[in-house]
Amino acid sequence: MNKSNIDYKAVGKALGVKHFTIKNPLEKEHSFLKKIDEATTIIEISGLHKKTIFGSESGDTSLEKWNMLCLKELGTATTIEEIRNVNYYTPRGSESERLSCAKLNKLCSETIESVSNLEESRLVFERMLYGSKYKMNALLKWISFCDTIEEVREVFEKTSRSVKHRNIALLKWVEITTTIEEVREVFEKTIDGSEARNTALLKWIEITTTIEEIREVFEKSPRGSGSHSIALLKWISFCTTIEEIRDMYEKTIDGSDIRKSAFKKIDKLCLNAIESATTTEEIREVFEKTIRLSSSWKAAIVKTQKILNS
Repeated sequence: MNKSNIDYKAVGKALGVKHFTIKNPLEKEHSFLKKIDEATTIIEISGLHKKTIFGSESGDTSLEKWNMLCLKELGTATTIEEIRNVNYYTPRGSESERLSCAKLNKLCSETIESVSNLEESRLVFERMLYGSKYKMNALLKWISFCDTIEEVREVFEKTSRSVKHRNIALLKWVEITTTIEEVREVFEKTIDGSEARNTALLKWIEITTTIEEIREVFEKSPRGSGSHSIALLKWISFCTTIEEIRDMYEKTIDGSDIRKSAFKKIDKLCLNAIESATTTEEIREVFEKTIRLSSSWKAAIVKTQKILNS
């Protein structure tokens, strides 16, 4: 539109508006078109476009030039950082956005695939965009090279922004633990109800060797959970005295299979003790630890009577 051929006052009067409501927007549009023509960088043109009106000549022209400048810069971009920078400034839904995403995805995949050691994997992880699938893939690659707790701890500390990433690091951490102290440390970093916490509890149970150790795991396990039950079963296996199994028995749920297992072991140990007892005093000591109406409870009564009759 050649604005010099317009009589603003006459046109304004004919349209029933003030002449400046026509003149000012047209002059602003002309000024914008000149600035768009002079713009040479993506940041300049994107800034100008944001000030235009949708559907206007300046809006369409600036968008076209914005996309063109992005495509031009994308053509020379060769690193993940350069491509990502172009992608960040591309118009949403444009050809330059689509092509920059494709180029970035291809380079990220190739970069992650080429990693061959711990140090490389760490650097690649740091270069991947947070929240992208490549950040996750880079994390998995980095984790695969970790052989020590110190290495996994570094991964864990670098993933503080994502619960999902932290969980992956914690699972690897649990996997390489070999002592109670190590598994306790990683357990304290897990979240209630998470896969990492449950896995840590199971590993903790696996490496326990004493009643004191298994009791600690049992107390950390959620009541009614799988780890809670497994801890009790292992606790039973550690019990060698009536006192130990009675203490464990009190922790079980009435009617549960675990309580039945504990009951059988109490009964067995009590029967053995009664069988070897030679005085009523010895039998009485065992009798006080039996469960009423159990086989050992009845055996104590029978043997006491037998001694009294002799």
